[in-house]
Amino acid sequence: MITMEVLSTRREHVDVERRTIYIPHAKAGAREQPMTGEPAEFLEEYMKTLPRGTEWLFHRKALGAAIPWILQSPSGAS
Repeated sequence: MITMEVLSTRREHVDVERRTIYIPHAKAGAREQPMTGEPAEFLEEYMKTLPRGTEWLFHRKALGAAIPWILQSPSGAS
């Protein structure tokens, strides 16, 4: 996922049970992005900490130090 796809993700786009993220405005068209174990587990716990009614997954006030880790590819490049 590219940075803007990550930052524009809404809570409703994440399905932790299926381990997918729906990306409605991907460069190549809408798609579902599968998640591996660690990011899926992180997002499941992270979403529990968001205030009720929060629309965006990564609200600018909630980003903190988590976003650099999320944006890394498995090889370590962003």
